[in-house]
Amino acid sequence: MDPVTVALIKVKAEIPRDILKQAFMPKRYDPVENDRYFDNVTSVSIDQQIRQLVIEGRVSIDVNLIGGTEMFLPLGLAQREFLDAWNMIYRFSRDVLGGRRITTVHELVYGITQGLSGQGTAGYDGRASDMLLVGRDIMRAVGGTATLGTAYVQIVGVNTVLVNDANQVIGDAALRATVTHEPNFNDLKPVYYHAFAELVALAVKGYVYNTLVIDLDEGQIRGGMTLGRIREVVDSYADANQMYWEYLTTKWQRISTMNNTEQYRKILKMSLGAKPRY
Repeated sequence: MDPVTVALIKVKAEIPRDILKQAFMPKRYDPVENDRYFDNVTSVSIDQQIRQLVIEGRVSIDVNLIGGTEMFLPLGLAQREFLDAWNMIYRFSRDVLGGRRITTVHELVYGITQGLSGQGTAGYDGRASDMLLVGRDIMRAVGGTATLGTAYVQIVGVNTVLVNDANQVIGDAALRATVTHEPNFNDLKPVYYHAFAELVALAVKGYVYNTLVIDLDEGQIRGGMTLGRIREVVDSYADANQMYWEYLTTKWQRISTMNNTEQYRKILKMSLGAKPRY
């Protein structure tokens, strides 16, 4: 079971179905009755609407801005474009990144790509072997001032990176970068599924409140209907957006770091006074 399915189960367990239907199902306007009614022609489901409007439209964006997954991307998998003797552009396709997107570039590392598993497929984990990392540390220790990497890299487009030390780049090199989560968040560890579901549930409650709070008033004014329990439930979601933001920037930010194995390993080593191995 993937994290999105777990999140949808939690949402439907906490929010009454009739309220979800009011907030997410498409409606048509009837000029004769001067009212709106549910669209029974368009083939959509509540789950589909939540995925599109909330998970993809908000949660995915916020979560990927907070963190992601650190990967080593071999330059041999990218398309190259020479600008001049010092500058070179590398473009990674969506297939290479498994549908993900580069959000941060850290450095260009030389001489480790033989230890990278996979060849840029969706299951590509982008990690270098421990033996090669140890070997590079030894080279750094005994190699004097030899350049074994460069930080002169920057994002200039979608999955497109500019390297300003192109004359130093050798064929056996990889980009250390942070990429977005897998589209269905399958890269999340199962222990964090419930935390992700809580984040989605808060986002859905915030969406429900913003969507229905004015409509309920209009219905009461125009139709004279008694809203009662529906209005009470919707009003209870008034603080959902604030709770979502606090959860995202506190608990989820810590979870994002712990889920990123490479980054969390470096933090633990630095906290123990050890030198992190990139």
